[in-house]
Amino acid sequence: MSAKQRSTYCGIMQLVQIDTATIRAVAFVTLVAIALAGCAPDAEEKNLQVVRERAERFLSLLRAEEWRDATDMVLLNDAAYNRFNFANQRDPAALKNEIAKLFKGVYSNVRPGALVSVAINANDPSLASITYRHDDLDGFNMILSNGQWYYGFQ
Repeated sequence: MSAKQRSTYCGIMQLVQIDTATIRAVAFVTLVAIALAGCAPDAEEKNLQVVRERAERFLSLLRAEEWRDATDMVLLNDAAYNRFNFANQRDPAALKNEIAKLFKGVYSNVRPGALVSVAINANDPSLASITYRHDDLDGFNMILSNGQWYYGFQ
């Protein structure tokens, strides 16, 4: 091998060594980034966590028999107004008292238990289904309104 060939060969070897080290470094950084991305919650998981925390807060108010405070986490639709004979009751304070009475009637003998599952509706991300223990299993919907999740009183 001539001196020129050896010089070219050594340059190639150095180039290959640099490329191998670079490739290893890039591979390491990529693996670390993938591992960290796998640990970080994505947007869907963050949304589920927010709903889960809000549902647990609501259930904890019911467990503590804080009926009136629980009413602050309620959203009534028109069907609920009619179903529970609230159609003529639009005064917020009186309405809160009526809803508190309903909660007391349902939960004073058997307190709600642990939260079992939370699922955000794939077709309507402003609607979530909550399952919890209440003797056996029970459930309710939560509705996203003005950036906050509410018990959907329907």
